[in-house]
Amino acid sequence: MPPPPPYARNVVLVDDDSALRLALIFMLELEGFAVTAHDSGEALLLATLPPAPVCMVLHQNMGGLTGLEALAALRARNQNL
Repeated sequence: MPPPPPYARNVVLVDDDSALRLALIFMLELEGFAVTAHDSGEALLLATLPPAPVCMVLHQNMGGLTGLEALAALRARNQNL
């Protein structure tokens, strides 16, 4: 069986806790995922998303935009999520 295409392992991670964010990046990369990480919902909205992320990990209780608010803003932009 051929390996999955490179875009099939993209994960977007948003967490304002730097220690937790780094631990999750480490764990996900060990499992072979390409991780795009941001420290806030606002930073996520300013960034270019990787092609076809398979998963988004959004911290719900961040200062500023919550994870769900950031997701709603992405969906309002017609992002394919």
